[in-house]
Amino acid sequence: MAKNSPEGKLKTASEALEHVSAAADAAKESLNDLKEAFSSIDDKYETLDNLTVGTREWQEALIEVNSAIMDLVDEYPELASAVTVDKNGVMHISEEAKEEVLNKKMVAVA
Repeated sequence: MAKNSPEGKLKTASEALEHVSAAADAAKESLNDLKEAFSSIDDKYETLDNLTVGTREWQEALIEVNSAIMDLVDEYPELASAVTVDKNGVMHISEEAKEEVLNKKMVAVA
């Protein structure tokens, strides 16, 4: 079957469509992973907020929060400049930076 034949062109178009579909699925999955990561961090903040500052449990929760933030920054380096640390050593990412990264991901999906 020649590439220029109708069958060849159809096969080429079908393969291209499969690649585009796979890329779109990967982008959607990446967006969902990012949303889940932000949600997980929010849950960790809630846990931290319900503990007494300085206790062993609080320190363990602090490590979980900060580790999750660092992991996210490793994956999305553009968030690094939006990370702040409060007086208790808790890392935070600005809401604006979160929205910006989510919006970029949504554009990639569209």
